[in-house]
Amino acid sequence: MASPALKHEVDELREYMKELSYQAMRTEMSLNRLSDEMREFKYADRRAVRVLASLYPDEGVVRRATCKGVLVRGMGDEVMQVLNSQALKRES
Repeated sequence: MASPALKHEVDELREYMKELSYQAMRTEMSLNRLSDEMREFKYADRRAVRVLASLYPDEGVVRRATCKGVLVRGMGDEVMQVLNSQALKRES
């Protein structure tokens, strides 16, 4: 049988995973909405580069954005930098 401390840690991990799942869903919805808006963009014949900027984006957000062709900027050593330049190559 699990100790109360272990049960508490498991419960905290479950809550954390729920929050990550929720954030991933919100990111997916935002990226889909952005994609839809870009199709209606005035300069649809030109390539627009989509960028998501956050101080310290989660690795899952970077992977998902890369798959969608969205650049992600985050903090490097001193300045913000592109974390997934391969996103541009995917969409070319």
